[in-house]
Amino acid sequence: MHGYGDSSIGVPRRVCVKTVNPRSFYLLVNQLKEKNIPYYIPRDLNEKCRPHDLLIVDGDQLGRVNIDGKMAFSLPSNIDASLADIAVEQIKLLILGIEKQDSLIIGIDIGKKNYGIAVLINYLLVHTEITNREGLFLLIKKYLALNFKEKLIKIGMTPSNMNEALNLAEELNRKFKIKIGLVDEEKTNRIYIETKNGKLEKDENAAYNISVKDPIMLYSATY
Repeated sequence: MHGYGDSSIGVPRRVCVKTVNPRSFYLLVNQLKEKNIPYYIPRDLNEKCRPHDLLIVDGDQLGRVNIDGKMAFSLPSNIDASLADIAVEQIKLLILGIEKQDSLIIGIDIGKKNYGIAVLINYLLVHTEITNREGLFLLIKKYLALNFKEKLIKIGMTPSNMNEALNLAEELNRKFKIKIGLVDEEKTNRIYIETKNGKLEKDENAAYNISVKDPIMLYSATY
């Protein structure tokens, strides 16, 4: 799985964790470790973070806040594992410099057993992975929770998987009420990319190619 730092957006910022609520601290740090996001824990609350660090603090709501004129991110005390996962996805975007979440595109390559996935935010590649059906639906749900203005799923289609692609599109539209289109993989030029974590797996690369091609639209959004 390729995640944080995949696209050449610039030098990522570090996360400076000043949340003191034990539960939110534990859930957040575990997620940061799992996703290889650089973080720092000050020795005490009076210690200053670096000027470009993204400060994480306790708060009443989940999301961006301003502290002394600078952007920070707050975590509520009632956070759970699912919410922490969504929070870290938001934090990951902020430290990559993506503050406005205008456009979300998810490209899906249908494999024999699993799915290759590529996630583009504001047309920049921020995440790829290979996962099973359950993981696919969880990933889509997680990114949709970030409230993008434009949301589109593109599914790769070949003569051999046409029925599966159509069935997947219908199920995703029924569950998420999102715009969905099909991309003819037979007519796409192959683009091979390499990230900071190395070359993408074959299915991840296929998903990226799907994500950047014009689709044949099947479903319009109903949100």
